[in-house]
Amino acid sequence: MPLQTVSRTTLITFRSDIPPTNHVDHKSGIIHTYKQEQLSTDDYPEYEIDDGERYYYSDNNSREEHAFVWVQDKTHVNVGRELIRTLKECGFEEDKMYFIPYSSLGNWMNRY
Repeated sequence: MPLQTVSRTTLITFRSDIPPTNHVDHKSGIIHTYKQEQLSTDDYPEYEIDDGERYYYSDNNSREEHAFVWVQDKTHVNVGRELIRTLKECGFEEDKMYFIPYSSLGNWMNRY
């Protein structure tokens, strides 16, 4: 399945610096993916003491993880296959992987 190309993702908006008319044909950019995991009660304490105050954790705690990968040329077949395989091995789902076209890695880093 090819990655969906988008101009922005998630509640924290990561925006492309490429004009929308060029999104489909642009080869370089960021692959953004995320996953949310429920934490079991073994993963966090019942409560935490901070400056004498006791803070309780709820039973529905979750953790969200994001991954960002720079891709110089998304049309290179092996890059796409290997990258998707590696991200899936790390627990990310393919339907939550998005390609955000971007002009250069330097510009992405300067902005985010």
